[in-house]
Parts: sequence; C-alpha cells; structure tokens
Amino acid sequence: MTLIQRIRTWTMRLPTSWGLGQADIHSSLLLTLGLLSGLVLLLSYSRADFAELRTLAFSLPAVWVVSLTVRIAAQQLSIGVYSLDMTTSVGPTGNLSTDYEYLPSNRILGYAAAGQLATAGMILLGMVVNAAMIPAEGSELRFSQLLDVTSGWSSRAWASQIMWVNVFIGVLNLLPTVPFDARAAVFAFYSKRNRNTQEPHVFRRIAAFDSHLAAVLLGAGLTAVLLGFVFGKEIVGWYVAVAAAVYLFVASCWETSRAEEIEEQYAPLAPRMARTDFAHSEVPSLNLGTFADDDGSRGDDPVTNYIEEASQSADEILNGGYQPDSIDPQVDVDEILRKLHREGSSALSMAEQQALLSASRELKQRRSGRT
Repeated sequence: MTLIQRIRTWTMRLPTSWGLGQADIHSSLLLTLGLLSGLVLLLSYSRADFAELRTLAFSLPAVWVVSLTVRIAAQQLSIGVYSLDMTTSVGPTGNLSTDYEYLPSNRILGYAAAGQLATAGMILLGMVVNAAMIPAEGSELRFSQLLDVTSGWSSRAWASQIMWVNVFIGVLNLLPTVPFDARAAVFAFYSKRNRNTQEPHVFRRIAAFDSHLAAVLLGAGLTAVLLGFVFGKEIVGWYVAVAAAVYLFVASCWETSRAEEIEEQYAPLAPRMARTDFAHSEVPSLNLGTFADDDGSRGDDPVTNYIEEASQSADEILNGGYQPDSIDPQVDVDEILRKLHREGSSALSMAEQQALLSASRELKQRRSGRT
C-alpha cells in the first residue's frame, strides 16, 4: 500500500465513552481542517488589514469539529441501539459511511432528519447569539451585520462562525448522493416503496435520480451564464450549480457501478448469462445487504438470502440454512459481506475471499448430497 493510499484510508477510533457509538475520524477531516487553517493563516499574512483573521485559523477548525460532533451525536440518538452495529466514519461534512443501508426505512429517515435538524439548531443558536451581541456595539441591528464572519475570541465571533460553518455543512448535505445525508433519505424512500426490493435496484434508482438532478442543475447554470452574457451582468451562483451537476453525474455513475458490482459478485455459481442479458434474465439480483424490516428485525442471514434467491434459477445452489463446518469459526462471513458491500471486492484480503469461496463450495456439496 502506497503512502497516499495509507493517508486516504487512515482512520482513528473515537473512545466509546464519548457516546458516539462506533465512530472513527477519517483522514479527510484532518486534512481538510489542516488545509483550511493553513489557507486562512496565509491569507492573514498577505495584507495588513487581514491580520485579524489569524485567530480564525485556530477557532474555525474547533467550531467545525464541535458542529460535526453535535450532528453525529443527534444521528446516533435517532437510531438508538442500531448505533452499536453501525460504524460511523466522521469526515468533513459528517458521516462518510453508508452503514445506514442496513437500518429499517423509518430509522434511515430519522437518521437523515436528525442530522439536518441538529445543524439547523446550531445555525439558529449562532444567529440568536450574534444578534444579541450586535446591539451592544451600535444603535440598530442591520442584516448585513448579522451575516458578517467575525474573528477573535468574543462571543459574537464564536456565534458567527458557528452559524456559517453549519450553513455550509447543512447545504452540502442536501445533495442526494454520497457522502451526504440526503442520500440516506432518498435510499429510505426507494427501499420503503418496495419492501422486497433488492439493493442493486435501489442503487440504480438513486443513480437515475442523481443524473436527472444533475441535468437540471447543469441547465440552470448554463442558463444563468447565458442570461448574464445577454444582460451584461454576471449572475452569482452559476458556477455552484455547474459544479454540483458535475458531482452528481459522477455520483450517479458510482451508484450504477456499485449495483453492477453486487450483481456480478453474487451472481449464481451456475454458468452466468451474458452480461448484456443479465438485466432481462429470470435470475434475480441478489440481496446480500438485506434490508431490515420496519419492525427492526434484520431478516435472514445475508448468505441464506443469497442461497434462497439463487436457487430459484440455479439448481446447483443449496436452498436452505447456512452453517459452515469447514470454515474457521472465527471468520464472520456476514462481516465479510458487509465489508464487500461497503468497500468493494478489492478491499477483501485473500483469506476473506477464500472464506466466501469455501462457503459456496460447501453449499454446492450439500446440495449434491441431498439430491
């Protein structure tokens, strides 16, 4: 593994005494805050009238971390005991993990709403404190004063930074794609509409939604550019729409590739049909990341679901329970499947790949023994 790969995948487990469940700090958060602090510090030395920004270089990362902590804590409280099984990877805008996909649909919606409500509460807190501090400095309150980002160590400075940091986090999390929390709401919506639907189908629906939204945003951005050219005045924000459109388009491709990876990884062990015919075949796409039911139950073991679905069209796979005898008892097949679901097949070690292959071979042997 190269140095860049190590930096990109580095995480640090937070103490469970903090009440954040299984939470890790991802390297992207540390890199982002370090870069932000460095840029503000350089800016403060670029001009004499920017010297007051030096305190901002140290206070802004602290406010950012506190804001993320409040957001993650609210989400952990909203899912209750499920937080013990869900791994949270804290990135620059919140949780980077998609482990919420294993939660019941109503819990996923609560998870998404709790994060945004916590962020909205922090914005309101910052606005109220900021507004309360302004009259002491002048005779009247102006809206422009409320929107100022103030540096220093005063209460007003902290309040203004809390407000703007959470505005930024909240707006970004409105994007319905990874790693933002609005994707959790979209995921819950599509999975709740069809309780028996399977993950690849949901991923494809999200991909379609993201691509359509990308087209709308791109059209809005280009229209703003055209209008600005016609009227000779730039329309602020067109570049934001275009950037969001590009990101959503890339994200839709990622969702599609994820669906294809799951379909390929868990296709029946019988001779596979041509990939071009896969989507129209009678072989069901396999649901190894089984959705939890609304009553909180997780359903069958993912391996059992795989066997039961595959056996409908492939006689070689055993239809029934799964209790491997030849696999190391310390090997958690379910956890391997979760890792595969989260990180892809390239993240599996040779031992983990061998465990899955051994399980498949044993199931075929049992099927042959019964027939």
